[in-house]
Amino acid sequence: MKEYRFLSPVGIFLAFVIAGCGGSGGDAQPPPPADTTPPVTTASPAGGLYNTQQQVTLTANEAATIYYSTDGNDPGVGAGNTTSGVSPVAAIPIPSGTTELRFYAIDQASNSEAVKTEIYEVDDIAPNVSITSGAPSPTGLLGESIMTWQSDEDGSYAIEIGGNGTQGSGTQIAAGAVQAGTPVDQTILGRQMSYLGPTEIWVYVSDALSNTGADNELFSLKPFVTIPGVAPTGSFSRLVVNHAGTRLYARDNGIQVVDIDSTSGTYNTVIASVTVGNSTRLMAITPDDSRLYVADEQSSSIYVVDTATNTVSTILSPVGLNLPEALAITPDGTRLYVTHWGATLNVLDIDPGSGSYHSIIDNIFIDGLFLWGEIAITPDGALAVVNWRGMIASAVDVVDVDPGSPSYNIPIARPVPITNGDGTEVTVSSDSMFAYADVGTYSNSLKKIDLSDYSVPVQVGNNVTGITLTTDDKSLLAGSSLTEEIYIFSADDLSVLESVPIDGGFYASVMTPDGNYAYAGNSVHGLIMLPLQ
Repeated sequence: MKEYRFLSPVGIFLAFVIAGCGGSGGDAQPPPPADTTPPVTTASPAGGLYNTQQQVTLTANEAATIYYSTDGNDPGVGAGNTTSGVSPVAAIPIPSGTTELRFYAIDQASNSEAVKTEIYEVDDIAPNVSITSGAPSPTGLLGESIMTWQSDEDGSYAIEIGGNGTQGSGTQIAAGAVQAGTPVDQTILGRQMSYLGPTEIWVYVSDALSNTGADNELFSLKPFVTIPGVAPTGSFSRLVVNHAGTRLYARDNGIQVVDIDSTSGTYNTVIASVTVGNSTRLMAITPDDSRLYVADEQSSSIYVVDTATNTVSTILSPVGLNLPEALAITPDGTRLYVTHWGATLNVLDIDPGSGSYHSIIDNIFIDGLFLWGEIAITPDGALAVVNWRGMIASAVDVVDVDPGSPSYNIPIARPVPITNGDGTEVTVSSDSMFAYADVGTYSNSLKKIDLSDYSVPVQVGNNVTGITLTTDDKSLLAGSSLTEEIYIFSADDLSVLESVPIDGGFYASVMTPDGNYAYAGNSVHGLIMLPLQ
């Protein structure tokens, strides 16, 4: 009986596969294509300008050996200038100066890329900055001098006061662009200095890569002078300089007469002491410098000092003179205006040729809210500006003091209305156009008053004392006993131009007629002279 054998489905499939392939005698598959693509190598960081030395890494996009040189010549296999390594090749040093890095890679199929080049410029040298002519220090607070400097590179500069030699550590006073080798003149202002010691000025120059060089110079403001034998340290201490600029009168438990004639052998010394009342307040001197009037609150009197002999010639105690405080004399020297408690102005005739000499010729009542006030009369003799002070109220009033005016001796304006505070000081400009008043310890206490329309165009919040105008009407000097600084305000907009450190509080101050010096009461040194020019 014949046997039949049946193939399983798997066996049938395999039989077909074998038959189709023809067994071991079939055609072979073609080999894969050869690698003919060269590698691509990149440098990181790429060439360019740098202000620090660099470390470059070369990386191929496939397994490869990288050849490179840094001497400007093409790297070659086996060449003496060539360094090689398996990709990536890291930490290739790029020193200061210009470096030409050339490189290529060969992959495992011996494909070689063309030589590439990256150029690196490393400038890590700061500009050489030199102050070529160190300026003499400004002679005084408002003086100035020129400092000349230059740089050996183009760049941007900044000039700072103080600091530690690192740009930004001081107070910047100037900035701009500088060209290599071009001298630059910088104005150095005395008001930017300190009375407490030398002030360091730094010049910084940064090049295009932010390398920064610097130089510095020390400037010393002419120091203030202490006047021995005078100690006007209290808030009521006041100073008067005669119109000739030869004598200063300081209230200090009496009146100390100081010789301020720079040509004198007794310059800046006390040459006389005048005994007056026990509670003296403010003073005023006649235009001819012959008589000094001194208010004494306690005795309700006014002492008249003969300036030729430095003795009291008479004591005025007319009826109605009640606790006098502040005094002001008209430019023609004929009338003395006196503020006293009760907010009243007494007007005294001080014309020696008058039949009412040293008598009260008028009383001007202002407002019972106030105790007393400081007073200033405009140089044209038209107006009196009174800065009233009270326990709970203060204000500024303007009084017509022109005898030819229909409103003579009448309050005509109140530019600063009644408010809380303790008004202290007032001064007027030499052109009679503006008044400046310190009206207390609250915000906007320092006010500028336009005397043409009695408006207050500018007011700032500085609480200061001893306000006085420079003779050119450009600046207002004041002091702060809190910060122990002298403030210099722009008389135009009351902006703070500078604050100058000085030890001790700064109280009453007065300008010499030539504008070269200011004298001030100081809580540490007593009476001091401040060079201005």
